[in-house]
Amino acid sequence: MSGLARRSRGNAYGTPLALELFLQRGRRLASTVSHYNRNGYVAISRVGGQCATLSSRNYLFNESALMIHVIFTVDLHPGKRDAWLTELRKVIPDIRAEAGCLEYVPTYDAETDIGNQARLGPDRVVVIEKWETVAHLKGHMVAPHMQTYRPKVKDFVKSTELRVLSPA
Repeated sequence: MSGLARRSRGNAYGTPLALELFLQRGRRLASTVSHYNRNGYVAISRVGGQCATLSSRNYLFNESALMIHVIFTVDLHPGKRDAWLTELRKVIPDIRAEAGCLEYVPTYDAETDIGNQARLGPDRVVVIEKWETVAHLKGHMVAPHMQTYRPKVKDFVKSTELRVLSPA
């Protein structure tokens, strides 16, 4: 998706700018405060519900430039996956409504005939998450609904692994 940006105030480095983003059709997406960095990019906090940056030269969206990706792997006790997912699904609407949450999806093995597919197994779930910033992820970790959820599932969980990644 490409768009245009109009600078309404500010200078080349570090001074906040008010930007109005438009689709090629001219529909307004967002107006936000941001700044140029040393690479000539304009950092944007929200664009139509997604993080983005705009190149000061070609104005193409790069949706992953500011967000973080989270891979949260949960190893469950045998036969507990469905019970764990049932409890998780109860809080997913609250999680997705959190400030900074761009994506939150529990996943498990897809049934395919791809020969070299690595399998998680029946007792492992991987939650794919995208957050605007690390601060938003930290807020999620201490959110009241997460504090209530964890004790409900602790007996289902054998171990967890958290990976917080930046776009390459």
